[in-house]
Amino acid sequence: VWGSTVWVSPAALTDVAHAQSPTASNKRARSASSAKRAELRRQVIELRLKLERTPRDEQTLAALSKRLIKLGELQEALTHLRVAAQVAPNTSNYPYLEAFALRRLKRYADAVSAYERFLKLARGVARNSGLYGLPIGEFTRR
Repeated sequence: VWGSTVWVSPAALTDVAHAQSPTASNKRARSASSAKRAELRRQVIELRLKLERTPRDEQTLAALSKRLIKLGELQEALTHLRVAAQVAPNTSNYPYLEAFALRRLKRYADAVSAYERFLKLARGVARNSGLYGLPIGEFTRR
C-alpha cells in the first residue's frame, strides 16, 4: 500500500470476481438442482421396482406419486394416485395430490372435483379425530 493506492494482483481480482459472480452462483444452484433431480429419478426407479413386487401397496404408491409430481411427470402420478385412492378410499391426501397435479395440467374442472373430494374426506377426518386438537367447527372459525 502506497498512500491511498492498494496494489492487488490481477489473479486475486479474477478469483474475487468469479467467487461473487451471479453466473457462478447460478451454476452452483443448477448443479444442486440437477443433483436433486437425479436423486428423485433414482428413488422413482426404486419405487417402480418395489411396486412391481407389491402393486397395491399404498405407501409405495403415495411415495412414487409425490416424486413423480416433483419431476413433473403428472400423468403417471395421477395413475398411481387413483390406485392409491382405491386401496385407501378414506385417505384425504390422495384427492389433494390429484387436485394439485390436475391443476398443473390445467384441467381445472377435474382439479375442482378432486379438491371437493379432498375437502369431504378431510372434514370427516377432522370431525372424527380433531384437527390439531380442535373440533372442525373451531378450526373453520380461525
